[in-house]
Amino acid sequence: MTETKKNITAAPDSNSADVVIDGKVLTLTGSDPGYLQQVAKYIDETIAGMKREKILSRKSAEHRAMMVYLKLADDCLKARAALAEKNEEMSSREGDVYTLKRELVEKRVEAEKSREQLAAEKDRQKNARADLMKELEDRKQELEALKKELEAKTQESETMTQELETLRAEKASLEEALKASEESLNASEAALKAAEESLKTAEEARAAAEQNAAKLEADLNELLGK
Repeated sequence: MTETKKNITAAPDSNSADVVIDGKVLTLTGSDPGYLQQVAKYIDETIAGMKREKILSRKSAEHRAMMVYLKLADDCLKARAALAEKNEEMSSREGDVYTLKRELVEKRVEAEKSREQLAAEKDRQKNARADLMKELEDRKQELEALKKELEAKTQESETMTQELETLRAEKASLEEALKASEESLNASEAALKAAEESLKTAEEARAAAEQNAAKLEADLNELLGK
């Protein structure tokens, strides 16, 4: 069996490459030299694989070349089918990607709205906090004023309590003095009553004495007249 020979000739920047298979030249064309090298390498590996599996043994050169072509065509069809499947999958995924992009845009819009709402809410809370702090400061000042007023009222109450105690003491003293005055007045009234009774007694005694004197004078006159 004549072995299948392979010869690849291509310049690094060429857009074509010649592959020799059993004396037959297969020209590969393309715009990417690297891709041509990969295709040539793939053909070489395919032929080597067919040799290892002895698929090309005891075949004529033409038959071997035909089998190589059929193998390459079969691989090409499978690759095209896989590519079509991948394209279909990519188309489906493109639809999913479009849907995801649209959802992403919507989410971004929602996120932007939420960010704006959050910023507005932060501003509102900041203003509310500032108002609250001002109100608390006002309440604090008011509380301090009330505290001072309460202290003043407490001091005034203590002063009034002391004055009340003083007035109560003065009242008690006055009540004692009044009681003493009443007792003295009662004693004076009793003494006056006793003096009035003594004067009445004296007047009665004087009247009796005057009567006795008149009587004595009358008796004396009567005696002298005799």
